[in-house]
Amino acid sequence: MAAVEGRASLAQIVEAGDYINHAVFSDQELNGGLERLGRIGLLSKNGDMIVVEKEAVNLHEEASRKTKNLIKIMENLEKLLIKKFHAES
Repeated sequence: MAAVEGRASLAQIVEAGDYINHAVFSDQELNGGLERLGRIGLLSKNGDMIVVEKEAVNLHEEASRKTKNLIKIMENLEKLLIKKFHAES
């Protein structure tokens, strides 16, 4: 699984989105999201692989520290990402 390895191919990211949320990303959504996450240092690219940086792992740990509820974790992550994105922009 990509999250365990800390890196994933674009195909694995699309597959995970489909599995988790039955989401089909448009090219624009995928490229825009990856670019924004890269710009704030959460992802980087190594060849054909997208690498999850330590800061992204730290944000996930913070978001899930007080809950195991997936919806609450996603809400917490959204708040943390908005805060980080606006601080970095």
